[in-house]
Amino acid sequence: GDISENSEYDAAKRWPLRIQLHGGVGRDLRDDPQPQSARIPGEPQIYIEPQAYWEAAWWHTSQVDNILGLVDFVKRKYNVDETQTYITGISDGGTGTFFFALREANPWAACLSLNGQPLVLANRDARIEGNLYLGNLVNCPLYIVNGDHDPLYPAETVTLSASVGTVTKS
Repeated sequence: GDISENSEYDAAKRWPLRIQLHGGVGRDLRDDPQPQSARIPGEPQIYIEPQAYWEAAWWHTSQVDNILGLVDFVKRKYNVDETQTYITGISDGGTGTFFFALREANPWAACLSLNGQPLVLANRDARIEGNLYLGNLVNCPLYIVNGDHDPLYPAETVTLSASVGTVTKS
């Protein structure tokens, strides 16, 4: 994954850490090598922007190991504020955010899913690897956003299935 730091990094300050999961894990990286950065302009934080594709989707064990390893590496090298360590994602990345909230909730101060769909994790064709633990959601604050104009996961389809958090229509 691509590990980037804010150009104004100061080791004396504790920095928020954001793991940003992109969408489109079904694409072939040879045809579409890297998604655009999803950094929030003006937010001083350290970003980890890992890469995924169909054979290494966000809900595969290899990505759990990859992302937790990247988080550990960054925490050892930089002054990270563990109370502000977030995992966020868009589309498939939003679904991956649900996966990490259910599978590995401890590292995150909060999980933000944008246009994700938790029911993907119940689909056998998605090839989910490992166990998911509903009890992990008790201590993992979720912020879930799906819009009315999202053609893949309209807000009303997620609202009916998302008893795990708050759904905000935009």
